[in-house]
Amino acid sequence: MFFNLFGKKNKSVSEMTDREVLDKIRPLLTSMLGLEDSEVTLYAHLYNDLGCDELDFKEIMIALGEQFNYGVDPAADKGIKTVIDLIHAIKRYN
Repeated sequence: MFFNLFGKKNKSVSEMTDREVLDKIRPLLTSMLGLEDSEVTLYAHLYNDLGCDELDFKEIMIALGEQFNYGVDPAADKGIKTVIDLIHAIKRYN
């Protein structure tokens, strides 16, 4: 648990709900993939539904790593196919 400037507790990523993490990553995904907010849902497939390619995926992983201060094991990247998979990886490695 972290505290902000006003003494209010901030949740760590691992304490957030999946929807809270989605709200934090949605702007990045919409910006990088040229999507509307409504297209980025928990169960959207990164490749089939959102049009992500391998290069997009690597860039997204780097950007999310910087945003959340984590590193994902490259072997674990292969299991990330949907937005919810991405959220679980962020929570697991954060």
